[in-house]
Amino acid sequence: MINIRRVINLLPTSWQPYVLHMRLRAFPLVVGHVSAGVFLASQGSFTARQVAQWIVGALLWAGFGHSGTLALNSAFDRDEGDIGYLTNPPPVPRYLWLYGLALIVVGALLALPPLMPPQYLIAYLLCTAMSIAYSVPPLRLKAHAGADVLNNALGYGTLTLYGGWAALGRALDPTIW
Repeated sequence: MINIRRVINLLPTSWQPYVLHMRLRAFPLVVGHVSAGVFLASQGSFTARQVAQWIVGALLWAGFGHSGTLALNSAFDRDEGDIGYLTNPPPVPRYLWLYGLALIVVGALLALPPLMPPQYLIAYLLCTAMSIAYSVPPLRLKAHAGADVLNNALGYGTLTLYGGWAALGRALDPTIW
């Protein structure tokens, strides 16, 4: 198994907190959620193009959208103890909020058609809006009981699964429901 800290230690010291706050240990979990949507959409039969869409869609969703969201969240939370998918986090760097937002925006730009289907971009942007509403004042839904759970259920559950479905360009139909 890859030790993420060892790999990150190869980076310049000033970059390390930014990458650590992306909480890369969560990456496989999010890729798994996206992949479940891809499997539902493909019905177990893949073309080479669908495999490419799957890989790009999962990398964009997990590597840019989700990782950017977690960095943005860390920037506003300023946690000092262990947090989800990050043991002993480093102090929050000054521009972490901008870094997280930049990751999210770059992911959205890369998700533009023709690289990804329009429904994927819509799901990505909707999840982006939800992640900002979750972490950033004045809404900061994570501070409101019930709103935090609903936001996570819709984002991690529904939209992440749908992101995989949408990565293959499949129209909504009863199978996804």
